[in-house]
Amino acid sequence: MRREEQDPCIIGVDIGTTGCRSTVFDSQGNILASQGAEYPIIYLPGGGAEQDPEVIFSQMLAVIKASVEEARISPSSVAALSLSSVFHSLIALDGKGRPLTRAIIWVDTRSTQYAEKIRREPISRRLYENTGCPITPAYPFSKILWMKNKLPQVYKKTDKFVSIKAYLIFKLTGQLLVDQSVASGSGLLNIHRLNWDEDTLTFLELPRGKLSQPVDPTTKLGPITPQYARQMGISSSTSLIVGCGDGVLASLGSGAMERNSMAVMIGASGAARVVIEEPRLDKDEKARTWCYYLADRHWVCGAAVNSGGNVYRWFRDQFCKDEDKVSSLLGRTSYEILNEYAAQIGIGSEGLIFLPYLSEERSPYWNPQARGVFFGLSLHHTKKHLARGVLEGISFCIYSLIQLVEEVAGKTDELRATGGFTHSSLWIKILADICGREILIPQVSEATAFGAFILAKRALGQLENIKEGKKLVKIKELYKPNLAHQKKYTQLFRIYKRIYEDLEIGFAEMAKFRTSSQTE
Repeated sequence: MRREEQDPCIIGVDIGTTGCRSTVFDSQGNILASQGAEYPIIYLPGGGAEQDPEVIFSQMLAVIKASVEEARISPSSVAALSLSSVFHSLIALDGKGRPLTRAIIWVDTRSTQYAEKIRREPISRRLYENTGCPITPAYPFSKILWMKNKLPQVYKKTDKFVSIKAYLIFKLTGQLLVDQSVASGSGLLNIHRLNWDEDTLTFLELPRGKLSQPVDPTTKLGPITPQYARQMGISSSTSLIVGCGDGVLASLGSGAMERNSMAVMIGASGAARVVIEEPRLDKDEKARTWCYYLADRHWVCGAAVNSGGNVYRWFRDQFCKDEDKVSSLLGRTSYEILNEYAAQIGIGSEGLIFLPYLSEERSPYWNPQARGVFFGLSLHHTKKHLARGVLEGISFCIYSLIQLVEEVAGKTDELRATGGFTHSSLWIKILADICGREILIPQVSEATAFGAFILAKRALGQLENIKEGKKLVKIKELYKPNLAHQKKYTQLFRIYKRIYEDLEIGFAEMAKFRTSSQTE
């Protein structure tokens, strides 16, 4: 029996790196249903990382349909569909809107040589100050330059360069638009004027017409193409809210909307973010932090690492196949088994430290040559020690971000945690002990989807501004640090940083070896 008569619902859709999720909220923000699905990353020689946009689109339609069915709601009861997506993706489209490439995602490092070259040039500072984005391989800015040089025939045929968000909107409505939030994470948007940056376009020799039109994140679109509306189980008259990038929506959805509050996320990647009311940039010449747009004249100062849950997933997939096989028989996930392993090992994994730089690294070092290291391995170390070391290594990486963002945006009083790592109480305790800070866990674990819900309420005129959304955020748990543990972790963090510093030359030499091996 369907809920034919009820308050209008809002669906928050989160298009992530490794999968998408659709969450149905009632008007008060209570979750009625939530469904998710994964999709693969296609890794290519030379650092390529791509995804099929059609697979992402079909999975999005499927999870929305599944969540609507789980919530037992009628198509007409969905007031809005609010979109969140990853920030840094690039798809080349021809004149008819057909993809000439797959979605090139942030993990792709094929543009490294171009980004590193520009990063050493004087103009890089001006581009950073205009766009809020450091010059790195993660951003579409660098990927467009790579495509121009390495795929000239594709580049010439390209009518539009778009993000995965813009492509999904185009599929649903036929309109080529992108929200100013996702656009601000491209390295192409002027974060002060909230439009494409003239200096950047001139540098790239890129006509403005090759980019989709930036619009306010609260923009309502419609109608939705009837065919796809039916496949999602909603009405074609449902308002489609353009939305924001996933990271800034996680800040909004966690209630970290004041200057003294920091959102800390570990999902596929990791990040630390503070919401501010004017753009704030790093004064250091390395440009270690970024600044993206949220909405309602609010920006987010933050720093990100590649080394998040994707590293833990790598460890599980490569070294824990037996655990993965038996997890369903035991009624637990393979991650739960690994967490149990890690909990059996003491702080510091009995003399083991892990540098989690498996896919280069962004903040605070911005070193594309950095790679992963298990340091201190001994004959007594087991898989359980390695599991603990992975969790601690990623947490050290996140702690370095927290310190950096506070250096740029100012000290904060509280940490609010979001992302998949919040499902592990052990991991949260490790981070709290390393930071020596209390960590608040919002009641709604899907902070990004909840941020999309709050933004939809703002777009529908139900909130005067997005900061009002904080009153809808409830705190489920509070983790306090163990000060004795913090003392040990302070010592280990110093060693962690020293190991990286001592290995910088080695990282560079190994990078030369990899390059020479690939060309032989």
